[in-house]
Amino acid sequence: MTECRLLSPPGKEQIKRLDVEIETLVIDYYDQHFHGEEYENDWTRDDLKSFGSVGHCIAKNKSIKEIRINSGDDLWLTRIPDREWEAFFRGVSQSGSIKRIFFDGCCLDGHILKLFDIPNLETVEFNRCIITSQTESAVRRAPCLRELALDSYLNVTDAGSMVLLKNSFVESSSLEILDLEISRVSQMTEEGWEVMSDILSSRATFINTLCLSGSQIDDKSVDELTRGLTYNTTLEVLELSCLPLITEAGWLSIFSSLENSNLPLNSISIKKCDRINDVLVSSFCKVCIAKNETIEGVELECEYITAAGWATLSVAFLTPMPNLKRLWMGNTNFDDDALVAFARGLYNKPSLKGMHLVRANISMAGWEEISNALCNTCSLDAIRESNHTLLEIEVYHSYCSRYCPPNIKKLLEINRSGTPLDVTRTKIINYSDKITTESLVDDHQTMQMKLVPSLISWLGKDGYNHNAVYHFVRNQSYLLAGPCNNTSDS
Repeated sequence: MTECRLLSPPGKEQIKRLDVEIETLVIDYYDQHFHGEEYENDWTRDDLKSFGSVGHCIAKNKSIKEIRINSGDDLWLTRIPDREWEAFFRGVSQSGSIKRIFFDGCCLDGHILKLFDIPNLETVEFNRCIITSQTESAVRRAPCLRELALDSYLNVTDAGSMVLLKNSFVESSSLEILDLEISRVSQMTEEGWEVMSDILSSRATFINTLCLSGSQIDDKSVDELTRGLTYNTTLEVLELSCLPLITEAGWLSIFSSLENSNLPLNSISIKKCDRINDVLVSSFCKVCIAKNETIEGVELECEYITAAGWATLSVAFLTPMPNLKRLWMGNTNFDDDALVAFARGLYNKPSLKGMHLVRANISMAGWEEISNALCNTCSLDAIRESNHTLLEIEVYHSYCSRYCPPNIKKLLEINRSGTPLDVTRTKIINYSDKITTESLVDDHQTMQMKLVPSLISWLGKDGYNHNAVYHFVRNQSYLLAGPCNNTSDS
């Protein structure tokens, strides 16, 4: 059994189910009055008084790797008694096999530090939870914890969250991913962001992912954040979306700190930030250029970037970015001119796999430039130098009549059909009338001559273009001249 779901306290029958091998244990408890319906197996308030019995079952089962605790929508109504939480965590710690725990809609009160007693725990995620002040002050360390997520609608006080963070980032911590998607109904104070800055700048931590999307970070908090980013040497992924309180000055400070030469940034995402304008796009471009050797993902989708701002970014996109794999950008001001400029940068993006355009206003003129970038048919060399690695182009909520023209879809399909060398040959066969043995085979001339019959047979079976054989034979002049010369000799 890969998953076991407990919809009521574990009686004899459910305990029996927990005796078998289980990978994921899901515990759903709901408040019947809140839902307005009666469910036969729902946890009642009295049932929560025996919640700790789940921990006893977990302690006996050594196969469980993941635990998910869901309270439904009754976050503010349901409280699990303290002694039951203690029994639960004691059982989880004794199991020794738990690697991931997800809390959804739970009031953990003063029990957070018990997480750091769990051996082998790698991932902890809190969604819609209450983390309050801690009664314990001793610093503990979860030696295997790699990912910590504090997600949406989290009611976090500095006392609660900072104790949690300090314990997560003590010396020799293994934590790599920190997701602080803190909701708009609560925010960390300046003291909290000072702790965050210390975490980012410390050489004893190895955090590589930081998500601040949706948090209430303002310019004062930005000062602490940028102090940490300026000295950070491990951060690779940064998500900064839906941040309404940061002003233009704050964003300029963030972008300046990201130019830190020791920062191995490879992915940056900025979406739905109304303060991002054309001036800030110029600073964003400096970050992309500074990180052109390491950058793998760029996402920029903000309403107030004009055509001029997209033009500025497109110029930066001409810079070689050998590791760039995904590009997400756009708004209603992203038009043909912007797409044409970005298309010209596809020639030096050998790793780019996906381009996502959001609400872009594109006509056939813009798509024509993309077509040329994918397969420039003016010469054989131009086809070889075209982009053979882009696999996907998606347009979301576009104003153009056709999201992706058929010819673009066909070229992308060809790009997905094989290695860049295979793709190059396929494009030559389909789109060039200058097809020759040399254009298909890189071997020595003698070997090329021996392969001519096989090439003609192969081209004849090709399903894309029945004219390929004609163009090939026509361009091999010796195939036509040879018999004539033999006749004259005889």
